[in-house]
Amino acid sequence: MSFLVGDKKEKSPIKIIFDIGSDSVGGSVVCLLPQTNKLVVQFTVRTPVKFSETADYTRLVEGVVAAFRTTADAVHRFTASKRYHHRDLEIACGLSSIWCAVRVHHLSYSEKKTFTVSSRLIEDMLSGEREEQTNEEKALLQQKHITEPAIFERRILSIALNGYTTTNPTGKRTDRVDLSLFTAVMSLPFYQRLRAVLEEHFEDINVSFHSHALSLLTTTRDCLNARGDFLLIDVGGAVTEMVFVRDDVIARTQSIATGMNTLIESIIQERGNAPQDIHALLATFADLDTSSAEYKAVERAGVSWKQELARTVRSVDGSDLDTHQIFLNAPSNASEWFKACIERPLVETEENSSVSTGKTVMVPSRLIHHFIESEKGVTIDVALAMEALHISRL
Repeated sequence: MSFLVGDKKEKSPIKIIFDIGSDSVGGSVVCLLPQTNKLVVQFTVRTPVKFSETADYTRLVEGVVAAFRTTADAVHRFTASKRYHHRDLEIACGLSSIWCAVRVHHLSYSEKKTFTVSSRLIEDMLSGEREEQTNEEKALLQQKHITEPAIFERRILSIALNGYTTTNPTGKRTDRVDLSLFTAVMSLPFYQRLRAVLEEHFEDINVSFHSHALSLLTTTRDCLNARGDFLLIDVGGAVTEMVFVRDDVIARTQSIATGMNTLIESIIQERGNAPQDIHALLATFADLDTSSAEYKAVERAGVSWKQELARTVRSVDGSDLDTHQIFLNAPSNASEWFKACIERPLVETEENSSVSTGKTVMVPSRLIHHFIESEKGVTIDVALAMEALHISRL
């Protein structure tokens, strides 16, 4: 398995952020204000991916690369208008779960006698990480069409000495070290396609790639002070990502092939409404007449989505959805609808009789504005904002 080493340069106050999803590609230029330590969005653009449900994976890749090129071109024109030098820019690309696979390894080292933890010891533990893949990991790579897996993200999530978590283990005495290592891989050919697009538009680039799973975890921790065990649910255009967190560490990630756009499409097929009308229905869902056909169509779509979530949770750890503390990130114009879908008990059937929930669902996007602002007339894209916050804290 190859390892994609990021460009080693000094951190820049000006950052270009790309969000590479399955149905769209977003781009943004943000600037870190040292006096307030706040991020300011200067420019935002998002390009839809031209892709039909009948198209295959190869065509999806072509559509995403084309959207990435269009987005990069718009970002380049903006940076040129600002007369930014490319060598002063830091570029970060966030990847949706459809493009990558992640895993968390738990590594341990112990001795009969107490010893002093050194940087060399930590490096030796990391170098001893297994590279062979389990059958489950191989199946996941095959499912995601990752034929030539290349590591693009590798970070220590936590280190514990004798069971106590620490952020500075070196120089301390212990008889046991436990380390959680997060690794994300992507297809090498896909990485090369994305890298080529960047090199077309930006010279002497300083670029890194990141997974949505890790950026979602770090921003939720910072924005909502989330700790312990919880479930992160991130609703995208074509997929919903689920991140299972145990003891502040990612234990498992899973995705379902249903997102905002696929739900809207299902309602359109039933009702025949235009897409903008469905968006309006979702935004005003709480005010709809519960006996109306529109309400029932929207409700059916929501129940179907929640049933998928519930089945996925049960397949991952055997638990019910209502046993989890949930942090939800969804498109702002429909976040209350997604929140209501999760909080509303499912109609009891033989299949899901024990699945119900009444817990409050926290929405990280509501708190993004406490950490990031925008210049006049510039829209804050939540997905890009969360990636920018993640990068600024690395």
